[in-house]
Amino acid sequence: REIQEELGITIQVDDIFQAVHSHYEHGDFLVIGYLATHVDGQISLRVHSDCRWVKRSNLDTYDLADANIPIARSLKEKRDSAGASVGPDGGPN
Repeated sequence: REIQEELGITIQVDDIFQAVHSHYEHGDFLVIGYLATHVDGQISLRVHSDCRWVKRSNLDTYDLADANIPIARSLKEKRDSAGASVGPDGGPN
């Protein structure tokens, strides 16, 4: 639902990839990373100012929230059948 609201696309959640609990001064957060497939729609930014498809090998070059870093590291290590990132059509990028 969040993806539809914030990006205007429909996805199919395939599996939970990783969950990370983080403690900050202002509270605790549980960030859950999902593996998902793009089903329909073109990205339309409704909440965020930027969005892009990136290669897994480049994930550590982005300024990510602390809670997202362990998920990005794990995703970088994970390989799909093509050994590349996943593009907007769900196929290799």
